[in-house]
Amino acid sequence: MEHMVFVYGSLKKSFGNNRLLYNSKYIGEAVTLSNNFNMRSCGAFPAVVSRGKNSISGELYEVDDKTLTSIDILESNGRFYNRSLVQVT
Repeated sequence: MEHMVFVYGSLKKSFGNNRLLYNSKYIGEAVTLSNNFNMRSCGAFPAVVSRGKNSISGELYEVDDKTLTSIDILESNGRFYNRSLVQVT
């Protein structure tokens, strides 16, 4: 199954964790339609939180199940962050 994934931090091109997306289709640059986010620094990586006043710029990829699982492991989905649906343009 294919999934659309919006990335905004170390998974973007030219960053170290982009290697996880090597089998994925790069769709292009994207921006969240909603502007209710804030990006915060957590030291070595950024974090996005809701209830803010900004849109978030990033990149859109089409990924398979295996890649999505790898991303979830990297990001500690369900423990450190929660993957959620966002609309982008």
